Order: sequence, then structure tokens, then C-alpha cells
Amino acid sequence: MTNFKSEEYQNSWRCIMCNTFENMELYYRKQFYMQDLVCYFEEAFSIPWKALTVDRIDSLYEEKLLAIYLLTKYSKEDFKIIADEFNISLETVNSIYTNNTFKTTFMNDVKLFFKQLESDYLNKKQSSLEWKEFYEIPLSRQSNVEKDII
Repeated sequence: MTNFKSEEYQNSWRCIMCNTFENMELYYRKQFYMQDLVCYFEEAFSIPWKALTVDRIDSLYEEKLLAIYLLTKYSKEDFKIIADEFNISLETVNSIYTNNTFKTTFMNDVKLFFKQLESDYLNKKQSSLEWKEFYEIPLSRQSNVEKDII
């Protein structure tokens, strides 16, 4: 547990801890380069990235959809680059990005993906709060899900 002195910072930390997944979704939106996301994907799902991009018989169809979904939501890459990576049309990439059913379909997979990043994320948040508390920087108002990324 942390050693925040003020109640305000303790409450902020509790909010971060209670809503870690939602906060991480916001924090990491459009933050990854493709290669970084690939590394975390391979680590989380034990699937070589190359298998997803060269498999022509679609034995890894669900995994491909998940990879494309993660790239559209969390990478900085242009959709054309994603389409080229998987040898699919730009329209297909756009439809995966806009299809809201993938959010619920892949919820557990996205949580597993973020599990790889959780300790780094929480360490950054804790350090940031400790720094703000030390220098007596007031916290902005936050809802259940962080509005400003600390």
C-alpha cells in the first residue's frame, strides 16, 4: 500500500486502484507503436505475430480479429498500415474499429493484454501522485474514471 499523507491523495489512489482497467483503456488509447503492441500481444497470448499475418487458412481468425482490434484502438498506426500488415482491405480495418460488438467480445482478452502493463502503469501513477503531493500540487477533480491522466 502507499503512504500518501493527505486524504485527497489517498482517495485519488483508491480511485486509480478501483478503476485500473478503465483508466488503462483511456491512458493507452492511441499510445502504442505497432512493434510495442506486438511484443505485449505475443507475451499475453503466446501467439507469434508472424503466424497472425501469414496464416492464409484462417486457423487463427479470432486471434487476428483481436490483434486488429487492439491495433485500431491502442496503436498510433494509420489504418492503412494495419491493413497492409494483415493483407486486408482498409474497409475491413475500419469496420473492426467501428463495430461496437468487438468491445464486449474481446473484453476479457483486452484485460489479459493490459495485465502485461498493469504494474508499470500503477508505478507511473503512484510516482506521479507522490510527486504532486510532495510539491503540494492540488489534484484536479476526478470522476470514477480519471479524467485527466495523472
